[in-house]
Amino acid sequence: EVLRYIAEMACELTGSDSAAIYHYNSQTNSFTPAALLGADLPDMTGTQVRPSGMTRRALNERRTFIIADAQTEPGINPSLRQTKIRSIICTPLISKGQAVGVMYVNSNQLNKYGDNEVQLISALASQAAVAIENGLLFKRLAEGNDRLQAVLNSTREGMMMLDNSKRIVFTNAMVGKFFNRAPADLTGRKLLE
Repeated sequence: EVLRYIAEMACELTGSDSAAIYHYNSQTNSFTPAALLGADLPDMTGTQVRPSGMTRRALNERRTFIIADAQTEPGINPSLRQTKIRSIICTPLISKGQAVGVMYVNSNQLNKYGDNEVQLISALASQAAVAIENGLLFKRLAEGNDRLQAVLNSTREGMMMLDNSKRIVFTNAMVGKFFNRAPADLTGRKLLE
């Protein structure tokens, strides 16, 4: 998985103890874990973004924040104070001008991060945003294909869809009966094979 690899690289390149990448749903104002790496991470599944705090600021301002001491920072989620995490980089994941997630890189050391680490994490965050966007596009495409297949299967007429090279992309059960084959066996074949 790409996002797990990005989290691993974030930890390795910055010498961090943990990293977390969350998908942000702007409609529900909540997070879904996309990649979690390392121990001592609070469970933020389904957590709504608080009206104030570091994550809200990162999402709204579209910029990265460095926290030198998470135990004394006023904008920190209280659940983080129950962990050993001391230093944090929090960066929004922006794709096509929209916040699609947030990435945290954490250390158990005070004052762990500087400008070099922020540059590295910003570059990785760009890749994570693209990966999340591609995943969402793939999901939408798969849902569209499922809907199209449902329409094809619901009709009593034989229906098939071909690509530009006359290769069968979709077919329904009635076409399968005509060719005496399962529709899945026809998909990917040339029409005149």
